[in-house]
Amino acid sequence: MQKLEEILKAEEAARHALSDARDRARLAVRDAESAAAQVVADERAKTAQEVAAITAAALETARREADAVDVRATAELEAQLTDARGRVDEVVTRIVTELVG
Repeated sequence: MQKLEEILKAEEAARHALSDARDRARLAVRDAESAAAQVVADERAKTAQEVAAITAAALETARREADAVDVRATAELEAQLTDARGRVDEVVTRIVTELVG
């Protein structure tokens, strides 16, 4: 009888140990899931910041390039207008000379 009681007590202890192990395993899984979710959230935030910085740098480069194109285009336009005005003056002078002279 005593052996049977010992076996029953051992079985009960084993059930408790198994239950405790399952509880610890569930807790470990929850902790791991929580930690993984935090890592994912942190990495998403970090990536978003990196993308924002890259985007800002690209926009700044594009603005500088657009400004440089604008400066060159304005200079080219001024040169062409000056050239055109000079030709108009020459044509007017020739016409007046031919009419008068």
